[in-house]
Amino acid sequence: MTGEERPRPAALLEREREAAALARGLDRASRGEGTLTVIEGPAGIGKSSLVRWAIREARERGMTVLAARGGALEREIEYGIVRQLVEREVLAAPEEVRAELLRGPAAPAAAVVGLAEMPPDPGPGRAGNDNLLHGLYWLTMNLAERAPLLMVVDDAHWGDGASMLAAAYVARRLEGAPIAMLAAVRTDEPRSGARGLRPVFAETGATMIRPAPLSADAVAALAASAYGEGAELPPRTLAAIVEASGGNPFFITEIVRELAGAHPDPAELSPEQIVGVDADAVRRA
Repeated sequence: MTGEERPRPAALLEREREAAALARGLDRASRGEGTLTVIEGPAGIGKSSLVRWAIREARERGMTVLAARGGALEREIEYGIVRQLVEREVLAAPEEVRAELLRGPAAPAAAVVGLAEMPPDPGPGRAGNDNLLHGLYWLTMNLAERAPLLMVVDDAHWGDGASMLAAAYVARRLEGAPIAMLAAVRTDEPRSGARGLRPVFAETGATMIRPAPLSADAVAALAASAYGEGAELPPRTLAAIVEASGGNPFFITEIVRELAGAHPDPAELSPEQIVGVDADAVRRA
């Protein structure tokens, strides 16, 4: 079944186009056509939900999934993202399989997973070691020989510099490889490294997915779900939720959750009660 024919999970409201684009990337990778797909947008717009959808889809197809997530407190850990992606897969493999994965030009990658000494610092002006980058590339290719790969980095804007360099190195060499690379990037985080990733996305011809805010109909569906099947919120109240949330799925969910906790009967909700929701608490969440 192709990506266009697969049913959309109910949780992904108004994300048919985005899910289809992700599925096409998986289709191409399964045919040996490497792809890079980037989901970008503000916090709460649904990037991680799409990432989880892609992971489930890839596993259903029998692909190997390597997943990692960037973190604001881990940006200085060298090769932290790379380790999340490959360390468990390599170290958990039987000894003979591990030897195959790290054979030949992939051997320098053993240092990243703790099986060898890291090479010396390349010095000022050098972001990484060429042999190590090439070794990580070949480790990735060797993993893909066993089954097509989905390599996912959620919150890539908080990835460490060494890992992002390695990811860019692989992304530029995906042609003919059964690998789908997927990155989720926040566009509203001023301290992130998202701007530094943009040249890589442009150079590699990445497929860009930018989820839009939800419509009033989707807001109504999310709001009703918090109160139970068949629940209906007054139209003026729904309009107030749309305005307060800007159609952001996470904000909608948190606003309605607070409302449901304070006002169990949806018919009694009013636009004025939306103003009483602690917007700052929602944004912090």
